[in-house]
Amino acid sequence: MAPASRTPVQEGMQTLASWTLLVYGATLIVTGSRLTEPLRTWLARVWPWLGKLVSCPMCFGWWVGAGVWAVLPNLSPVPGSWFIAAPANAFCSSAVCWILHVVLARMGADDL
Repeated sequence: MAPASRTPVQEGMQTLASWTLLVYGATLIVTGSRLTEPLRTWLARVWPWLGKLVSCPMCFGWWVGAGVWAVLPNLSPVPGSWFIAAPANAFCSSAVCWILHVVLARMGADDL
């Protein structure tokens, strides 16, 4: 039996969920995991501005969103040309990363 085809709404929700997991996962690994803690500490000592960037989920999430749009444009939720879609996806990613960070922190999520 052939699998049932998905509706455009189901496709869109799957794409949005995949994009959200990708941008937040990548951001969390860099900004909050124990794995990258030595890198964050070193960057904060050598280049304080870069150390702040890799410690802030909202800031780093912006760059992850822009990078995901550049590498995987079909996965990004805001389609279009680079001068509209790239910053729009970056801002969406920043907001998603910050919201998920705050929600998980309020729920008592431990450090990784």
